[in-house]
Amino acid sequence: MSTANGADYRTALHRWIGASELNGWDEITPSTFLVNTYMKEGETANTGRYDSRFYSTIFSQCPYFNDPVEKRVYGGTYDDWFNEEGVSYNRPVFRKLMPPTLAALNLSRFANNIPLMRYANVLLMKAEALNELDRTDEAIKLINEAREVHGDMPPMTGNSKEDVAKQIEHERILEFPLENFRWYDLRRWGKLTEAMQAAGRGGFNAEKNSFYPIPLIEINSNDLLN
Repeated sequence: MSTANGADYRTALHRWIGASELNGWDEITPSTFLVNTYMKEGETANTGRYDSRFYSTIFSQCPYFNDPVEKRVYGGTYDDWFNEEGVSYNRPVFRKLMPPTLAALNLSRFANNIPLMRYANVLLMKAEALNELDRTDEAIKLINEAREVHGDMPPMTGNSKEDVAKQIEHERILEFPLENFRWYDLRRWGKLTEAMQAAGRGGFNAEKNSFYPIPLIEINSNDLLN
């Protein structure tokens, strides 16, 4: 947090992201689709668990978060936090961008670093460009670097251009929850309508809703936009 010149950069972001069990407002929770995508490859990570990005992104009822020694959920286990009248339940919630300590969790506002650009994004963007240029072997190397460093995952399977395109989408889902990339990825890939329908948003019109409308002030000041 910086208070230089009276500035205060604390926010209530952890209340929006946080589950009610973690003193949050239950405004933003991980979808079943996201959870299932993390588990898609099974417990094949070098750790013997699921993709390590799962555990850094989502709290869930699993041995990792119920370790009584490590107590990875704010000084306790998952079941300590997620139970009703002594009966525990599984409700996946976001860990990503949440405060690192119990003291910070209990604050009404706290200062968090929000990533604007990460090296993983550079790697996957370059891999996508290389794949489109039919330099698929080079793209695979970059994908595997992201998988190994962040996910503790083995190299991807498949080596065709289509395989790599599917893998890039998979990796971007796992890498960037809450980082505001998914919409633009889907739009770039021409998959917005499909994704909106799958999410139950049947009123989506790709021609009308894919881009923000031109502001009225710009239309009024430019005759070529009328």
